[in-house]
Amino acid sequence: MVRKSLEELQKEAQEYFNRFNVRKLFATSDGQFFLLQSRADLHARNNLTVYPIEREDEVAEESKKQEALSVKQLIEKLAGMNSLSDVQKLLNAEVSGSNRKTAVAAIEARCREIVEAQEPRT
Repeated sequence: MVRKSLEELQKEAQEYFNRFNVRKLFATSDGQFFLLQSRADLHARNNLTVYPIEREDEVAEESKKQEALSVKQLIEKLAGMNSLSDVQKLLNAEVSGSNRKTAVAAIEARCREIVEAQEPRT
C-alpha cells in the first residue's frame, strides 16, 4: 500500500473541495477522502493516519458565512432555492461545518421537496 504525505493529500484535496463545496475534509494516509471524521476513522482503523484538511480560499469564506446564519435565516434562504445541486452543496457545507441538527433536517426536507416537485405526477 502506498502511503501519502500530508502535502500530497492537501494538493489532491482541492478537487474534493471544489466537487463537494466543503471547507473541511478528512484524508487517510492511503489517499482516501471523507466528509465525516467518523468515516475516515472507520476506514483507517488502527493502521492508517487520518488528517483533517481545511480549505483556505474564498469558497471557504462563503462556507463560514453560512455558519454565521441562524437556522431561521437558513430556512428563509432555502425557501428561495430551487436547484437541487445548490441545496445539496449547502447540506455538505452544513454537515462538514456546524452540523446543526435542525439545519440539516431543514436542508434535507428542502431536497425532498425539490425532488418531489420534479417527479411527474400520474
